[in-house]
Amino acid sequence: MRAIAFFVVVSVATFVTNQSQAQD
Repeated sequence: MRAIAFFVVVSVATFVTNQSQAQD
């Protein structure tokens, strides 16, 4: 369960980072 939560957090963080870089 904790592993899944960690995976979701990393995925969201990566997605947000990619979006920020794309806009930059």
